[in-house]
Amino acid sequence: MLQEHWLTPSNLNRLSKDFSDYTAFGCSAMDKLVSTGPLIGRPYGGMMILLKNEFMHVSECIHTAERFVVV
Repeated sequence: MLQEHWLTPSNLNRLSKDFSDYTAFGCSAMDKLVSTGPLIGRPYGGMMILLKNEFMHVSECIHTAERFVVV
């Protein structure tokens, strides 16, 4: 589990690329901030769960939000 990952929505795919043995579930808490203008500093984090690919056949993503992920 990753807490406060600080990735923008456009960079969330980096987790899947960098950790190819895992599937990533989660979101960025900076969606609204990035859409309103330039990003200054790192004001918000996000939640992410990395699940090993061998468990994907018995797993389901129920809900992702800025502050929690349910798998």
